[in-house]
Amino acid sequence: MNGHKMKKKFGQNFLTDTNLLKKIIDSANIKGKDVIEIGPGQGALTKFLVLDANSVTAYEVDSDLKLYLNK
Repeated sequence: MNGHKMKKKFGQNFLTDTNLLKKIIDSANIKGKDVIEIGPGQGALTKFLVLDANSVTAYEVDSDLKLYLNK
């Protein structure tokens, strides 16, 4: 997890299974659409969203994750 400790107050759970992330993208039918992602965490799903979506706007309340998302 790159040193980030999950915070219970935010209900954080991080997806790491690449196969599952790809299945989510395939089933979401987002090609060419504008997407809003709530709670992108470290950007595991985000990096797949940006490949298919027209645009991605991600909202994260945990400021400690900003460094991961800026990458």
